Amino acid sequence: ATHIFDGLAPWITHVAYMEDGHLLKGGPVSSVPELGGDEKLLHTVERWLRAEREGRPARLAAKEEEAARKVAEAGSKPVKKDPFGGASRHMAFYS
Repeated sequence: ATHIFDGLAPWITHVAYMEDGHLLKGGPVSSVPELGGDEKLLHTVERWLRAEREGRPARLAAKEEEAARKVAEAGSKPVKKDPFGGASRHMAFYS
């Protein structure tokens, strides 16, 4: 649905680009250097999204390593979100 960007560039005054719940780029359009040139808004946003997608595996791996490190420091096992308390559904009837 790239047509939503058609003709939008002259109208925008502010931009907010979030990734993983954090604001990466935001504020008046003049404060975002990527939006100041002749490049179309669609191409700029597409470049941001592609960069986010390419960096996602490394970010997820880093989060998993950090979680494993915290678990190791705490000396406990990670908590599994299992509605049956860690047992199979079949064994849940016998507990």
